[in-house]
Amino acid sequence: MPDGSNVLDTDSEALVGPNAILQLKNPMDVLLGHGVLAQVLDLCRVTMPSGDRMISQSEVGRVHHMLWQLFPDRAEAVSVAAGQGTARYIRANRIPRIARIALRLAPRAWAEKRLMHAIEDHAWTFCGSGALGAHIEDGDLHFLIRDNPLADPRAHPPHLCHWHAAVFAELFTRVVGRPYTCREISCCAMGADVCHFVVSRAGGTSMTGGKV
Repeated sequence: MPDGSNVLDTDSEALVGPNAILQLKNPMDVLLGHGVLAQVLDLCRVTMPSGDRMISQSEVGRVHHMLWQLFPDRAEAVSVAAGQGTARYIRANRIPRIARIALRLAPRAWAEKRLMHAIEDHAWTFCGSGALGAHIEDGDLHFLIRDNPLADPRAHPPHLCHWHAAVFAELFTRVVGRPYTCREISCCAMGADVCHFVVSRAGGTSMTGGKV
């Protein structure tokens, strides 16, 4: 994962990773048509990120909320696919290869805990000015984002944070090498104090071919 050296300066708005917008392109091209993302960005007065620097959290929020406003029937599918793409990018480009190997080979509970702490350490990359806490309870991994800047209660239609949930589920699946699910059980956009995500082990076959 990236270090925090370029997160923001004290006088600027909080930033998040550019994949929050970049990974929207492929699913939007497939599900909504080529060029739709560019039109949405234009409506939001947002420039397509270059990918080499962090971007304004308010711009990301506007784009995600506009997606839901214009395409409420397909926005969830786009958000999930974009979150999965973001997780795959993080695994391939932000986690050193030796760490990926170690997490695959380690006992599952140990790998889960290490990845949970890594996510806490780099929370600014996906929750900006929000505050993230994490803990393990009854075998599930709980992530709580307070003041989530991407969960705007003024957005219409109101919607859960499907992008965040998909990032969590896919990141654990890809890094640990076994299937995971993630559900959001409370959301700031729905009036809750925190966006509360629960990552759970899913049944099935591991990504290396063995039974979980």
